[in-house]
Formats: sequence, structure tokens, C-alpha cells
Amino acid sequence: MFFWFEPTKQWIMTVALVNEHMVRFYGSKNLREWTKLSDFGPAGSTRNGWECPSLIPLPVNGDLHHIKYVLFVSLFGDHGPAMQYFVGDFDGKTFKNLNSADKVFRVDHGDSFYAAIAWRDAPQDKKILLGWLINGKPETYPWKGQMSIPRDLSLRTTGEGIRLFQNPTTIINNRLAKLSNGTPFIRNNMPLKGMVPLSNANRFNKNAYWIEADIQPGKSAKTGFVIAENKNYSKMIMVGYDRDKQELYVDCSKSEHGRKDTTNLVQTAPLKPSNGIIKLWVLVDRSSLEVFGNGGEQVISTMIYPDNDATALSAFSTPGSVIKTLKIWDMD
Repeated sequence: MFFWFEPTKQWIMTVALVNEHMVRFYGSKNLREWTKLSDFGPAGSTRNGWECPSLIPLPVNGDLHHIKYVLFVSLFGDHGPAMQYFVGDFDGKTFKNLNSADKVFRVDHGDSFYAAIAWRDAPQDKKILLGWLINGKPETYPWKGQMSIPRDLSLRTTGEGIRLFQNPTTIINNRLAKLSNGTPFIRNNMPLKGMVPLSNANRFNKNAYWIEADIQPGKSAKTGFVIAENKNYSKMIMVGYDRDKQELYVDCSKSEHGRKDTTNLVQTAPLKPSNGIIKLWVLVDRSSLEVFGNGGEQVISTMIYPDNDATALSAFSTPGSVIKTLKIWDMD
């Protein structure tokens, strides 16, 4: 990946030193002759080889006078495809990590998001990340996955430091009314106890929908949505929030039970409520599932393979909670 760096009037190229777990920076004035500038690493996760590095500037909290650089690196982790990121400063020669070298920050906590590169000159000067949802399952050969939803990137100050946030790009989000089948299903202050069906013969029955929900967990241990559910409840995928563990999770164990390989059947990301609320965006598109927690603070993306008759959608809570606001667009 390469880009023009205006302060030093040169092109910058990032190259992965795979087994050394390093990113090398090169500079050029003419795109033909390149000079080595510096190396970054090893740092973060080094259990597997590094690939597909890219570097992008982002304002912190929207302040154009406070710019930090995000360095993305792809790698195969313990649970399949993965990406990590580093936040730091770049002066046209050297990238300086703001965090200690042992800190690992994941771009996505699922098992499918990989090799993402960000547009630097998208409309409205947005920085938009687009990744590869690689399925990694031999039974789908020769099909090799699909692209993720494009994601608007931002840096925000949290109680733990400056962190990367990702949301489905507003370029798509602002057009949901045109892209979906009619007006969204809307509910406010919806009480939950057990399973509450949301699909029927006319809506949300094709595993293609976009959910936005503000959940108030209260005393409920787990709250969320059941997707790709069949009629006798023997197959389903659960997307929700675990209050006790303070985790966002995707649980495919009831969809893939009987599989010899049980890797990645449950995927989790740490997440704390904000003012007592968990904000969930759940995007389902036949075989892809992307879950965004608290305005993109954490993301879980994975590939799913529902049975033909597993197309129902429900909300659930154990024992009880409230969905403060709920919007669902039918995207079939």
C-alpha cells in the first residue's frame, strides 16, 4: 500500500516483513526509486505472520488539529483470519506507537474479517474501510467469501485511551429507506422476557435485514436477537450481550451442533454499557453476519451457513430486559 505524504513531499509505501512481524516504510519522489525509511515492530500479536499493512491518518474526536495515524496489519490468529491495529504518530519516516509493544488491539473480534484497506479520498473526506469476509470452510470450495459492509473509521478518546471506532458507512446507512423493502419496523420501550418473534410470512423471513437496537439489559443475564432460526428451535444463531461477562457475543453452537470442528462457534468482544445502554447494529445478508456494539466500539464479523428452513428472527432476554428503541429494515 502506498500514499502521498504532503509534509515531506513524497510517496510512502508500507511492506510487510511476514515472519519478522514488522512493517517497513519506503519513500519515493517519483514512484520508481524507493528508499528505506524505517521499520516498525515486532509489536502486538506476533504468533502468526503479518500481511497487508496500511497506514491512514484520522482525527481524534473529530478534531482536525489532532491527528493520529492508524497502522493496520492482517494476520492469521488462533481462530482464523484476524486484523490488528496500532495508533501512533508518523512524521514521514517513522511510525511511533502510542501504546506499549505488548498491547493487542483487534479491528474485528470475529473469525472472518481480513486484508481490509481504507479509502483515503471517499466522498465527504471519509476514511472508509472495506474488508474481505473469508469463510475458511472447505465445504464452500471454490467460493471464497465476500466483501464486508464498508465502514466509516474514526478515532475516539475512551477511558482506556484512543481507540478505533467503525460503523457501517453513512453513504449506505443514509439510503436504507431506498435500499430496503418499505419503511422500517419500529418499536419503543419494548419489554422482553423469553423469546419474542419478530418475523412472519411477510417480513424478516429471508435472512436479509438490518437491525438497530438500544438495549437496557437491567437485571437480565443475556439479551439480544435470535437469527436464522428454524420452526422447532433446533437450529439458531444468537447475537447478544452478556451482562455478567460484559461481552458482546455471537453464538453459533445451536446452528452448527454435530460438527466435529467446534472452533469459533462462540465469538466474543469486551463491551461495557454506556449510561446503562448497549447499542447494537446487526447486519445479516444470507451468509454474512456483522455485529457492531456501542457505535462501533467493538465489531464481530463472521460467515454463517443456515439451513434452508432456518430463516426466522426473534428477540430474546433471560430473564427480562427492555429494548428502548428498535428499528429493523427488511433488506431482501
